[in-house]
This record gives sequence, C-alpha cells and structure tokens, in this order.
Amino acid sequence: ATKWLKAIEKDKIKFTQLIDPKGFDANTAIQFEVEELPSKYLFNPEGILIAKNPSEEEILKLIKS
Repeated sequence: ATKWLKAIEKDKIKFTQLIDPKGFDANTAIQFEVEELPSKYLFNPEGILIAKNPSEEEILKLIKS
C-alpha cells in the first residue's frame, strides 16, 4: 500500500482512490469484474456505473453531457 500511496501523491491524483488487500479475490473486484490494475470506474451522481476504464477525453465528455 505504501507504493500506491506514494504514486497517488507523486501523480497528484485528486479523485477517490480505493484499494482492497484481497486484490482480484475481493468482493468488489468480482462485482465490478476487475480484470486489470489499476482500473477506473466513473459513476453518475446517482451512483450508477456509467464507464469502465474511460480515457480522460471520455471522462470529460461524459461529465459535460
């Protein structure tokens, strides 16, 4: 977890970061079908998943729509 926290700080990542020590065996990893790390998920204000591993361009487009 230390390397992960240092990477977040180094890259100045502002969005919410989550980690589960169970990795791919974690319930959330199974629920969201995590196939690679890191993975990105974009949720709308109602908490509905609207994009999996979106590019920065896709994120901006979805936020503006």
